[in-house]
Amino acid sequence: MLVFMDQTSGTNGTDPTIRDLYPHATDQELEEAEEFFMWYADFTLRMYERIAHDPTAYREFKALTAALQTATMESDHSPV
Repeated sequence: MLVFMDQTSGTNGTDPTIRDLYPHATDQELEEAEEFFMWYADFTLRMYERIAHDPTAYREFKALTAALQTATMESDHSPV
């Protein structure tokens, strides 16, 4: 089942936790998911910091993502 963050709230009305998103996961699975999430968050932050502080990398990033900026949610390319 695909769950979008805006469709789910945490048990106390806050942002959902991994446990909220996967209530049937074991404690071991939840721990592994939490570790992976923290690794991924750290990785993406380091990648952002590198791009943001390196003018050459930033120009390359902008060039690679320029085509993506023209796409919109209202485009006629909906798979449905």
